Amino acid sequence: MDRTEIVANITAGGGWVFIPELDVCICVPSKNGCSAVYGQLVGRPEKDGRLPALEQFAAKGVGPMLPTEVSKRYPDKRKLLSVRGPIDRFASLWRNFCRDVPIKDRDRVGRRRIAGMSPQELISFIRKHPLEDRHWIPQARHWLPGAELVPFNQMLEHIGLPSPKINVTKRLVTDPPMPEDEIREHYWEDVKLWLAAQ
Repeated sequence: MDRTEIVANITAGGGWVFIPELDVCICVPSKNGCSAVYGQLVGRPEKDGRLPALEQFAAKGVGPMLPTEVSKRYPDKRKLLSVRGPIDRFASLWRNFCRDVPIKDRDRVGRRRIAGMSPQELISFIRKHPLEDRHWIPQARHWLPGAELVPFNQMLEHIGLPSPKINVTKRLVTDPPMPEDEIREHYWEDVKLWLAAQ
């Protein structure tokens, strides 16, 4: 599985990996601390640790997998899904790819099209392109029956590993308010997952 296939798989909801050393399957969607978790699992706890880690898992044949595949391959294994409050996840996405990326970068490929957007513009864009990018697909796309829901900031602790702070965006007093009602409406399934994880 090459990098393009890995990204396509994750965007389709296939972020599940089996960790033989821990005898557990985990899934950490984008904007849920995935760089920290997957990077820590392969000894690369750095900002861009996620894709190299997933490439290592792919080389070993233990992921990334869609929910249906992980259920078939590992029916009796414990499954942990990292979940984050949709408003907090959206705000992190906005800070990371809209606020902190200059508008002049909007012409570049990929998610840079959202560079410089306001929170309102971003939620409108996401509604028109809900499955375009792994950073804003609903977390519910990764869910499977029987998965334990783990608050995103507790996943590493939950599996007994140190918890580095990687790629954390900082709130500024100048940040505009998030369109909370529209976020909850769009990510209504994620709201349910987050509440169930509490």
